[in-house]
Amino acid sequence: MLKKLTGRAGFSLVEVMVTVLITGIATSGLVAAYIAGINYWRSTSEVATLENEGNIIVNFIQEKASTSTGMWVTSVGGIPGSMLDIDYERRTSQSAWEIKNIQFYYVDQDHTLRMNDFSGTNGIFNLQILPMIPVRRTADEKPYLSVAHCEFITKDPEAPLNPVQGGYKLIQLNLSLENSRGDTLTFTRTFSSSNPPQN
Repeated sequence: MLKKLTGRAGFSLVEVMVTVLITGIATSGLVAAYIAGINYWRSTSEVATLENEGNIIVNFIQEKASTSTGMWVTSVGGIPGSMLDIDYERRTSQSAWEIKNIQFYYVDQDHTLRMNDFSGTNGIFNLQILPMIPVRRTADEKPYLSVAHCEFITKDPEAPLNPVQGGYKLIQLNLSLENSRGDTLTFTRTFSSSNPPQN
């Protein structure tokens, strides 16, 4: 026989709907916070990539400049140039040194910083140093990093007597990097030759 239910067992339709509504609001808030966190992490990591790669290259150029015997900027009429030429000494044996040359230059067509290194027997030519990893998944994809602007400026307080022969002692680099999201980071560094020739 059937017994009549007298006690409350279960939830009413209104209680279930209110619970589903509150759970949906809480879940959508958590999903929105998660997506915002992922976007912030991506943005921060892309800016960190700009900073890391920029610092590595700027420090590399500074290391070469600090041991240089001469630095030249390819420019016309005092306008900042897009190429830096550095001569430096390299030990070949216990008592012998030789002068080697390295060039850093900006290529406007593909927004890269490149290098020619004449220190080896065959040399390294047109080596892309920024961006460090030249990777794109598709042809129309923006690179993860591009060189937005690069210039080398002579900063010697007095012009050298013979800049063609002896070079400059102070060179300023202005380097702007941009990531695929449009964030830009600018580096400004002045390099000095600690071993300049006497003009």
